[in-house]
Amino acid sequence: MRTIDFFKKDFIFTISLLLALIFSIFGKFDVTFIDLKTIFSLFGLMIVVKAFERLGILAVLAEKIIQLSKTTRHLVGYLILLSFFSSMFLTNDVAILSLIPIFITIVRKVKDFPNIAYSVVLFIMAANLGSSLLPFGNPQNLFLYSYYHLTIIQFISWMLPLALFSLIILFFLHLKIPKQTLSIQKKTSRPSFENKKLFLPGLSFLLMVLAVIGIVPYIYVVPLIFVAFFLGDKKVLAKLDYRLLGTFVFFFIIVGNLTEWEVLIDTLPAIFLHPLTSLFGAAFVSQVISNVPAAILIAPFGSEVQAVLLGVNVGGIGTLIASLANLIGFRLFQLYMPHLKVAFLKKFTWLNLLVFIVLLLASAIFICY
Repeated sequence: MRTIDFFKKDFIFTISLLLALIFSIFGKFDVTFIDLKTIFSLFGLMIVVKAFERLGILAVLAEKIIQLSKTTRHLVGYLILLSFFSSMFLTNDVAILSLIPIFITIVRKVKDFPNIAYSVVLFIMAANLGSSLLPFGNPQNLFLYSYYHLTIIQFISWMLPLALFSLIILFFLHLKIPKQTLSIQKKTSRPSFENKKLFLPGLSFLLMVLAVIGIVPYIYVVPLIFVAFFLGDKKVLAKLDYRLLGTFVFFFIIVGNLTEWEVLIDTLPAIFLHPLTSLFGAAFVSQVISNVPAAILIAPFGSEVQAVLLGVNVGGIGTLIASLANLIGFRLFQLYMPHLKVAFLKKFTWLNLLVFIVLLLASAIFICY
C-alpha cells in the first residue's frame, strides 16, 4: 500500500516513469540522453531552496506584509509582488507552496475576505511569470539556459520585457480585489529565524548562482553543497522532492528517444525554424504536455532560442497542466478550500486563457521588433 501511495502522489512522475520504461524497452536507454548539468544544477538549487524554505523566510516577509496592509487589495497586491519576485530566486513551485498556506491562514482570520479563489489564481500566475526572468527561476529555464549555453546578460535581456509587461498585467488584474478594510480577528503568529542559520544556505545559493552562470564548475559545487548539508543539516536533504529529479531523468530518456523518430526529425525542424512558429509552437505544446517536457522536446530542434524561451514561459500560463506550479497551486487550494474548488477552476481557466493570449501576442511583438 505504501508503494502504491508513493506512485499515486505524483501523477507526472508515475506517467513519465512508465513512458521512460516503455521507450527504453522498445527504443533504447542511452545515458547521453540525460543532461547532467541540468540534473546537477537542479539538485543543488533544490537543496538551497529547501534550506531557505525551512528557515521560513517567506513566512517572515508575509508577516511584514500583513502589518503593512490596510485593505484586502493592499494585502493581495503585496503578496502578488512577493510571489513574483521570490519565485525568481526560490522557484515558482516554492513561492506557491509557501504563500498559499500563508494567505489561507490570513483569510480565515478576516471576516468575509473577498475574491479568495481569484487572489490565489493571481498568486500562481505571478509565480509562473516572475520565475521567467532568471535561469534558476524554474526548471525549463535552467535546462534551456544550460542547453543553449546562454550568458546571464543575454538571458535577462530577452526575458525582461515579458517580466515587466506581466507585472503591469498583474497590477491591473489585482484592481478587481475590493478595498475592504483589513482587520485581523486574531493576531497571526510571529515567525522568526536566527540570522546565523542563514550563512550556509546563503553561501550555497551564491555558489549555485555562480555555477549556473558558468563562473565555477557545477561538478564540484553541487557535491560540496551536498556534503555541507549532510554534515550540517540532514533534514534538508531528507525533505527534498527526489521525484522531481527522477521526473527530469525520465523526461530526458523519453525525449531522447523521440528525437530519433524520423517523423519528428522531418517535422519539428520546419516548425521551429522561424521566430513566430517557434514561439507559438513552444507555447501550445506546453499547454498539452507541460512546459518542462516541452522545453526538453523542442530544444534539439529549436534554432530560435529567444522564441522558444518566451514560448515555454508564456506556455506555463494556460491550462492546469501547462506548468507543474499550476497543479501544485490547485492541489493546495483544494486541500484548504475544497468548497471553492469549482470557483477556482472557473476563474483559473478564463483568467489564464486571457493572459495567455495577451502575453503570446505581446511576445510575438517582442521578437519581431
